[in-house]
Amino acid sequence: MTYSQDLKNPKPRFKAHTTSAGLTAAIDLEGGTLVGLLVLANPTSTTFTVTVSNEVDGTFVLLNDPLNSGTVITYTIAAAGIGYFPINPINTQGFRFCKIQLNQSEAVEIYTSTRNIQ
Repeated sequence: MTYSQDLKNPKPRFKAHTTSAGLTAAIDLEGGTLVGLLVLANPTSTTFTVTVSNEVDGTFVLLNDPLNSGTVITYTIAAAGIGYFPINPINTQGFRFCKIQLNQSEAVEIYTSTRNIQ
């Protein structure tokens, strides 16, 4: 499937990424919008944040909540650690790349969920 054909697919896409020292490499959203993260292992981290950029080597900035005085959005990981964390697409739409930052230096496999929102 070519890149342009993939953009027409409204189904969510999941891709695996591994953190190194608590941070993923730049994740190419390939024209989709980040809508969630799936964690299948039990990390020691208790929170994570998302940074975004339009260039792979660009400056990544923290996601802020425009409805809450522009405060940084921090996601809490429950004690079990395993689960799906929905992310509001209003905050991530239009960005090409993202990175996931855990609050602990550890290696964890994370799945990003993206979908095409029009």
